[in-house]
Order: sequence, then structure tokens, then C-alpha cells
Amino acid sequence: MFELLGIVFGGASRLTQHWMETRDKQNEREHEAVMFDKQVALQSQRFAAEKDLRQMDITAQRDVGELDCSPPRSRRRPPRPKPPAAGWPACRRRSGRWSRTG
Repeated sequence: MFELLGIVFGGASRLTQHWMETRDKQNEREHEAVMFDKQVALQSQRFAAEKDLRQMDITAQRDVGELDCSPPRSRRRPPRPKPPAAGWPACRRRSGRWSRTG
């Protein structure tokens, strides 16, 4: 009788252990699949960001190249002449009254 109970409980405990291991493996596989999907999504976002960064670099280099090819500022527009000094100090300087040799 005790042998029969031992066989029943021993078999039940082994089946329970096997069932729990199988269930644990299945949960682990599902978790790995979810993590793999997240990793793939993150990697695709990284590739898209690198592509955008390269495109911005190309655009910036093109813009710098266009600026380098433009004519210098002195060729585009002649410099403005300085307006004559105004006011009474300028008149005094032009008249020579402030000179020390005078």
C-alpha cells in the first residue's frame, strides 16, 4: 500500500515538475520573442536616425560649398564711403585752429 502511494505521489511530482519546466520554457521563449521585436524596432529607429544625420551632413556641406563659391563681399557691392565728420569739433579740426604749431 505504501509502495503504491509512493509510486503515485512520485509520478505526480515528476509530472508536475516536467509540466512546470515546460511552461517556464514556453514563457521564456515568449519573452525572448518580445525582446527581439523590441530590439529590431530600436535598431530600425537607430538606422533611420543615422540616415537623417547623414542627409543633414550632406545638406550642410552643399550649403557651405555654395557659400564658398559666392563672390567675395567686395565684388558684390562697393564699400560705402564714410560720411564727413559733422559738428563743430570737425569744423575746428579742418580749420586748423587746434593745431599747436599754429
